[in-house]
Amino acid sequence: MRLVRFLATLHVVRWFALFLALGLALVGCGGSQESADGKLPVSPSTLHLQDIATGLNQPMEYHVCPGNTSLAYVIERGGLVKIIEGSTVTAALDATTSVSTAGEGGLLGMAFDPDFARNRYVYLHYTVGTTPDTQITRYTMAADFRTGSASTAYPIIRITQPFSNHKGGSINFGSDRMLYLGMGDGGSGNDPNQNAQNKASLLGKFLRIDPSGDDFPTDSQKNYHVPTDNPFVTTSGVLPEIWSVGWRNPFRWQFDSKTGGLLVADVGQGAVEEFDY
Repeated sequence: MRLVRFLATLHVVRWFALFLALGLALVGCGGSQESADGKLPVSPSTLHLQDIATGLNQPMEYHVCPGNTSLAYVIERGGLVKIIEGSTVTAALDATTSVSTAGEGGLLGMAFDPDFARNRYVYLHYTVGTTPDTQITRYTMAADFRTGSASTAYPIIRITQPFSNHKGGSINFGSDRMLYLGMGDGGSGNDPNQNAQNKASLLGKFLRIDPSGDDFPTDSQKNYHVPTDNPFVTTSGVLPEIWSVGWRNPFRWQFDSKTGGLLVADVGQGAVEEFDY
């Protein structure tokens, strides 16, 4: 029911759709709204829009705080993370000095560590530099979950990008406690570099990593462990982080809470939007 994420997949109007999606957050993001048989408890005609926050600037995602469900986080494309508490909106974390909004870039996704209530780790997906490149960074929130400092930034992975579009968006932890990243194919149009089918490239892939470990102690920009059960981890010529290949731009996606499968909205070129399971 996290409708806020899927409304954003309409490529041409995705920024507008996210504003609309926030109006649906009260219905779609407060937990499961399904009955035991998996059906909606109400007919679509009873759904309605209700403002829950104002004064936001290009909001990208809405997340209920796992450590305190009376709080919600909204990430803004420019690099601000804001807290919604009741009718009050305040800044929680400022990453604007790190984030580039060139092309289709910006602060695009956010994920909570599986042990967030204890360690208060949040992971932000944003773009950096002029191209811009992909960056996943971990931040630590305060004990009350309401604020965080840019000084706590801890880089997890940076991925070089050839063009300014197709940056992906959502990042999520699975029930296996691994962090999954949906990477766009690197951009331009029609995947000119053929990245999506190139298993020597991280672009156009879903990646699966474990940020609680570090297989690269001499590289300060790569701080993660590659799970030994990744599907290509022992295959010569294939980057071991890869979990799935052949994606164009999986901008919004998440795990199906019932089956553990992925529901993916892969942005189309000009006429067709693709939804995959």
